[in-house]
Amino acid sequence: IEIAYGTSSGSVRVIVQHPETVGHGPQLFQTYTVHTSPVTRVALTTNHLISVCSEYNHVRSWGVTRFRGMISTQPGSTSLASFKVLTLDNSDDILDADGNDPGPFGDQDGEQVFVQRVVPGTNQVFVRLASNGDRLCTIRTVGDSAITAFLVHECEGSRVNSRPRRFLFTGTSNGSIQMWDLTTALDQYHATLSFPNFSLSNQTSAADKTAGTVSSTTTASINANAILFAGRASGTIRQGPTPDELLRLIDDCEICCASLSTTPSNTPHASSVHLSELDCQRHY
Repeated sequence: IEIAYGTSSGSVRVIVQHPETVGHGPQLFQTYTVHTSPVTRVALTTNHLISVCSEYNHVRSWGVTRFRGMISTQPGSTSLASFKVLTLDNSDDILDADGNDPGPFGDQDGEQVFVQRVVPGTNQVFVRLASNGDRLCTIRTVGDSAITAFLVHECEGSRVNSRPRRFLFTGTSNGSIQMWDLTTALDQYHATLSFPNFSLSNQTSAADKTAGTVSSTTTASINANAILFAGRASGTIRQGPTPDELLRLIDDCEICCASLSTTPSNTPHASSVHLSELDCQRHY
């Protein structure tokens, strides 16, 4: 038995019960005190421990060492990454709705992913690895309809001995549901790390994938933790939205926050005007 949970103080704790200690009940394995805000989500997989706190969806991840399938104390968990999955919600939306939860999604034995919808009413989302924040692909809806809900689901292979495939389902404002093949995106990501000259087409402007199943590419069979950083020096891997992408996304949005005074104040100016540090990075 392995249980990971987060606390309101920002701590993440892991308790385990190995077969040889069945009569003694679960024991505290390790405590992580890296977050300063309440922990909202925790995922413990075969290779990683992932935690998310309430402050801008700040994510911390660790590599998990195992011996004969059980969590090992030697050399212990290794800190992998720290990043944010920023999402801006509509003031009229219900927070933490199941259809807009960024994740992480995935099975215990597989790789977890986040689905980052930066602003409400957008027609695109960023799919990112939960272990290190790397961007797998950018999904843009067919017909440019706004994405109103999304969900990641793993389906059994249609052929004998075929591996399960992972799909992203996006519901849109026009009532349609579009289906995207994330298994191919994962394959291409790993191929890029193994072969730096491999062009990852779904991280460029050609990321407008067609809905439905795309044929699979060769999967690189490399250690799960080593592959995450093997090809980072190539510079081909992105993470969240770039400054230019962020400016385009919020261009039609009016960003507001709770007023610090008892009298609310209007914000008549466009939000992008107040982001000078990002605006200076825009290329004209």
